[in-house]
Amino acid sequence: MEPRAYDAADIQRLREELDRQRRFKREFLAALGHELRNALAALKGTLSLMRLPGLKDQRGLQEAAELQTDQMVLRVNEMLKAPDQAVRKRGEARPAAAFGTVGLRTPRPRLRLARAQRPMRILVVDDHDGVSLTLTHFLQHIGHEVFIARDGRSGIELALLHRPQAVLLDIGLPDMSGREVVRRLRGEDGFKDCLFLAVSGGAGDDEEKLSLAAGFDQHLVKPVDFEKLAAQLQAHAARL
Repeated sequence: MEPRAYDAADIQRLREELDRQRRFKREFLAALGHELRNALAALKGTLSLMRLPGLKDQRGLQEAAELQTDQMVLRVNEMLKAPDQAVRKRGEARPAAAFGTVGLRTPRPRLRLARAQRPMRILVVDDHDGVSLTLTHFLQHIGHEVFIARDGRSGIELALLHRPQAVLLDIGLPDMSGREVVRRLRGEDGFKDCLFLAVSGGAGDDEEKLSLAAGFDQHLVKPVDFEKLAAQLQAHAARL
């Protein structure tokens, strides 16, 4: 059987198909990375909260960490169209094992965070419940008053209603970009001294430049370092 001869049109079709597959791969990896970063940020935040001295609801945080792990595995399996073998009945092996255990045996020191000297009103806007809840637990633990929104429109409404002194804002919201939210709020009266922090799964110089150009004071990459965040909030409160 003689090998098929490819003409210019065949070669062009092959190139187009190869380009299509490459685009699909890039888009898939970007989507997968976003899902993993959000879920891991919530999980890391919960584990960090468990290291806070004097925290009473350790059991609840442990259950939250298990739930977030289950949700992460489910979401990844869903994206990969793999059979769901990750989530099992409570008491069996947890799906966290699928992600390895590197570094889990090394005990970490407890977080040493003093309560805020000047408590503030803080708005958290994030459509990922795990991320917003861990941030809220942390901020309330150090003494701040916290409001939560799950999308851009409700975030703007809550900001106008409560006039927060700091806003932690996700970039990838379901109804509008977090950068559009900060642009709108910067245009309103009463937000001149408000601290706007982008809390995003997107890393890199370009992402940070886009956030700063939109009006954010700083671009934080998930998972957020609680100790650094506490220091940033304390420094901002001292300037008010």
